[in-house]
Parts: sequence; structure tokens; C-alpha cells
Amino acid sequence: MNGNAFRDCWASFEAAHIFPLEKESLWIQYNFGRYITDMDDNTGVSKINSLQNGFILGSDIHSLFDQYLLSVNPDVSIMSESISHTDSK
Repeated sequence: MNGNAFRDCWASFEAAHIFPLEKESLWIQYNFGRYITDMDDNTGVSKINSLQNGFILGSDIHSLFDQYLLSVNPDVSIMSESISHTDSK
């Protein structure tokens, strides 16, 4: 949670694609653009850059998300990590 949001301080946050931009060919192949309702058909062919395919993450979390170490399951309301924690003794 951004405790500084009321001050309009979003410096450590970044926009992230939920469905990865690098996998746009799969997005097109499976026609995921059909679920996008905030863009008309004239705005981008695949609609992968829609706001509905994005969210704001802290820069540290965005890095983990891009490395597939953290994921989002829309059917579950908890966060799960696939990071193995090691003891740094």
C-alpha cells in the first residue's frame, strides 16, 4: 500500500503489463483482446496496451513480477510467491 498516495507521491511505482508484452503473439493467437472493453477497434490492433491489461506495482515487486517470481491469480484473493527464501547466516 502506498502511504504517500494522499500526497500524490508515486515515485517508486511503475506500470506493469499483466499479460507480458513480449508474449503479444500469444495474446493475438488466443484473441485475448476480445476481453478488452476500454479501447475501440481502431486503437491498436491487439489491445495489449489497454489499462485493463495493467496495474501499478512498486519497483521492487515489478522486478519480481517480470522475472516470473511473483504471480497474480485472478481466481484467488491472496498473494503467492514462488521465491525460495534462504537463510543468510
